[in-house]
Amino acid sequence: MLTGIRILVVDADAAGAKLAAVVLRAAGAKVTVATDAEQALERVDAERPRVLALDLHLPSVSGLVLARILSQLAWSPPLTIVGLATGNGKKLEAEALAAGCAAYFEKPIDERLVQVVSNALGEHR
Repeated sequence: MLTGIRILVVDADAAGAKLAAVVLRAAGAKVTVATDAEQALERVDAERPRVLALDLHLPSVSGLVLARILSQLAWSPPLTIVGLATGNGKKLEAEALAAGCAAYFEKPIDERLVQVVSNALGEHR
């Protein structure tokens, strides 16, 4: 379903990042992981992933701020951002979409993430 798609997972929670990576790799994606906004910016620049699975609650720089920054840059192909968060529902989903996320996924991480990423990619190809 995501065969060969480069995805960068950004999550300060190592267990959450590892689980997201396992789920996405099982769908055929090529996944790398970053644990903070600074690392994410470096990896996006160096690796040019097609998808950024971004925790919206990063400790140093908000994932919403990072999404705003990255969604304003011209990428070819475009960078598809999927915002990840725990338990903040519709309000945070609206903020994520306004910040440039193509989709929002409410944790916990499970195989539903594959479908959300796939749908977001379909809308941004």
